[in-house]
Amino acid sequence: MENEIIEIKELQKKLAGFVDIPKGDAGTAYVFFQSKDRSKYAVSTEERKIMSAQLRIGKYDRIMTIHRGEFKVFVHKQVACEETGHYFEADIEVKYFIADPEMVYKSQNYLISEQIEGSLSEVEIELGQKYGFREMAECKKGMYELIMEKLKQLPFLKCTVDLKLDVDENAKTIIQREHSHEYTSIDEDLSAVEKQTKMMNDSELEQMELEQKKKKAELEAELQTMKMDQIGNMIKKYGVNAGNMIDHVNGDMTGRELSQAIERTLRENRDAQYNIISQSYGEGMISGETAESVIASMIGTDDRKNLSGLLESAQEDSQSEQKEEKSAFQWNDADGEDDKVE
Repeated sequence: MENEIIEIKELQKKLAGFVDIPKGDAGTAYVFFQSKDRSKYAVSTEERKIMSAQLRIGKYDRIMTIHRGEFKVFVHKQVACEETGHYFEADIEVKYFIADPEMVYKSQNYLISEQIEGSLSEVEIELGQKYGFREMAECKKGMYELIMEKLKQLPFLKCTVDLKLDVDENAKTIIQREHSHEYTSIDEDLSAVEKQTKMMNDSELEQMELEQKKKKAELEAELQTMKMDQIGNMIKKYGVNAGNMIDHVNGDMTGRELSQAIERTLRENRDAQYNIISQSYGEGMISGETAESVIASMIGTDDRKNLSGLLESAQEDSQSEQKEEKSAFQWNDADGEDDKVE
């Protein structure tokens, strides 16, 4: 591969000068030099141009073509683990680009791949028995940093590294068994956590249900108290018609039915009060003037003539009833005397 990177040829001329003057670029560099004195040279890159006059003055008879890349080098390493009998397997891929063609020419070391391999030759020695096979991530990080540090010893190259790391088969088996046991333990722990969580959730749910039942009972009690207070207020306000008002509020009685019920109740109450007053007057318990005043306030009239007629009629009815009761009492006594004579 090195022959593909570095080519040296005789610089061809013609009578009037050189046949061609190649121009360097980012992918290829050209070094013109004297075969008898290599210290006399000129470099052509994308940044440095050479004119024909320079070639004539320099008396260059050779041309070196340097293909700058990019190129790859593969290196395999076995690094001993901290545990005896185990090791890391490292596959290293180095991609490089010749950043300074002039330094390559001056060093006269054109076997670049061998220089890369040589710079990495002691990696396995420096990292040997430093990491256990369970510390593969740490080992990979340490190895990558060491490789990049070593490649800096080749300043004319610009390198990138791809590193793949693994352990030997026996170490793999041990790690797999440990992981399998670890997963089983994790599953058991998760199962225990799930059971505990479920128990906690069930307990919290039961507590929430109890609190809801308690709140519901308190609300029902509060509503019942409010209902009783409301009924009490309605009784105080509507008296004997409170029941009818409650039925109306609950939707069990229409407005018309309520009006009729109130009118009927008022009439019955008025008649009952009138009968009491009339009976009291007829029995002589109250005066006629008092009875007339009370009845006037009940029926809303001051017609004394009509009120007197109502009271006299009531007094006659009362006296008639008293006579009938007395007659019935005397009749019963007469029967008793007859029984005695016999």
